[in-house]
Amino acid sequence: MKRMLLVLVAALRLAAQGAVVEGRVADAVTGRPIRNAEVILRGLTRSGDPPDTDNYVAETDANGHFLVPAMVPGKYEVMASRNGYVRRIPGRPWEPGAMAQVTAGEGGHAVVALKLVPTGVISGRIVNLNGEPVAGATVEAMQEAYESNDSLAAGAVWWGLPAAARRQLQARGGATSDDRGEYRIFGLAPGRYSLRVAESRGIQSNFQAWANMPVPTFREMLYPAPLEVTPSGELRNVEIRVRPDLPHAIRGSVPSPHAPDFSIALERRGDSSGPPAFASYGTTEENFFFEGVLPGSYILSTTIHDPADRARALFARAAVEMVDRDVEGVTLQVVPMKTVTGSVSADGPLAFKFSNMNVELDPDNPDSPTLTARVAADGTFTLPVLPESYLLTRPRIAAAYFKSVKMGDRELPDLRVDFAHMNGPLRILLGTDVAKVEGVVKDAGGNPAVAARVTLIPAGAQKGWNGRLRFTNTDEDGKFALPVVAPGEYKLFAWLDAELGAPLDPEFRKKYDEQGLAVQMEAKGVKAVELHGIVTGK
Repeated sequence: MKRMLLVLVAALRLAAQGAVVEGRVADAVTGRPIRNAEVILRGLTRSGDPPDTDNYVAETDANGHFLVPAMVPGKYEVMASRNGYVRRIPGRPWEPGAMAQVTAGEGGHAVVALKLVPTGVISGRIVNLNGEPVAGATVEAMQEAYESNDSLAAGAVWWGLPAAARRQLQARGGATSDDRGEYRIFGLAPGRYSLRVAESRGIQSNFQAWANMPVPTFREMLYPAPLEVTPSGELRNVEIRVRPDLPHAIRGSVPSPHAPDFSIALERRGDSSGPPAFASYGTTEENFFFEGVLPGSYILSTTIHDPADRARALFARAAVEMVDRDVEGVTLQVVPMKTVTGSVSADGPLAFKFSNMNVELDPDNPDSPTLTARVAADGTFTLPVLPESYLLTRPRIAAAYFKSVKMGDRELPDLRVDFAHMNGPLRILLGTDVAKVEGVVKDAGGNPAVAARVTLIPAGAQKGWNGRLRFTNTDEDGKFALPVVAPGEYKLFAWLDAELGAPLDPEFRKKYDEQGLAVQMEAKGVKAVELHGIVTGK
């Protein structure tokens, strides 16, 4: 007994020397305590030598209670998780109440209350047109969402307008049908879903369908029927009928290739998730064929270089719709590629050589290739291009910005160049007279907002210069810094709960435009600001 008392006293003394965080985890719907939930306390304050953060783990008891004594004082994110409850979805903010931020001082005692939202389930059967079960089919629950860089750390800065500004269907969960054709997708956050089913047979499926619709052709799959998942709810008996898609062949020709060898790529249109199928042909071969091609939309393409002059090239492509039979007589239309010369220069000294840079242009046409050229030591480059419209995305320089981009004598403020109607060298001038904007983001209560997303949007005369867009996250003190900013007009926004890719979408920002802070950045200037976090309620 005496020993137990001594141990208890020692524990109390240890707790008194540090900080204490305790709390309760409850069901967000019923309010009942959640036992055996894992609670993680992630340190936001760096301490020690070398500086590092401190993390702790606890588990709730039968009353949903947890206690973490003898902690290193500082700021912490407190998060809870348990099977059957929503975990944070990548690219999306935390569910309300699922995460709390606390500051625990020396000898201090912080109390938090966390709430977890129960997940839902979708279950049913996969059958063929005769009502027979289909085993081994993969069923995915899909939601429309923005792509997002969910790993953006505090202090890291992203440049330009990425693909995150586009919404697309993303898988949130999945299951495989058993021998009775039955499937059960669990762990789904409440919300609206569409189901997609595909046979598990490699990258390309041999049948696909959408739930709750008449058996469609492949092209009709773009109109999914929504299913609403509720907390702790289960949508049962969702039956999906699939029509087997038999593989067929594509045959065609490339007129007069005049090359010793070249490759033709067959890719599913709008889907770059898997490697394309390739076929190679010799000097005299103009004809080609692909076998085992499943129904869908495809693009055939090839680049043919002149053996006498590798700088000269031809590009050929053709779109193919595979439905229920072989496709014959496909002719790849050959388009001569233009050779564009250009240069990269700077209005001041750079920390590295031009030879470490690439010039990169992304096509407006998704069926066209991305263009890349290596910059020589003297800043010049040569680029074979298609007579189409492209967006300049590189070079991206850590200490400079696109000050001027010209095609011939024409200025390209939106970094878009139309090679079909523009001629002349492509000249890229990098500016080194960069400005810096820094500050703090606060919530409605006037407290520093941790991990808020800050976006800097070009405005005024430079509106549309997507290469000058910047975004970052706040640190543990709600502070942020954007160190490489081109002089000019901008609007600053701070987002507390928006889907992480949403603030990069101009359509999404329209509703919140008046909540942005207008700033004028001067060359080599530094501006300090205070932003109020925007709550979208989404």
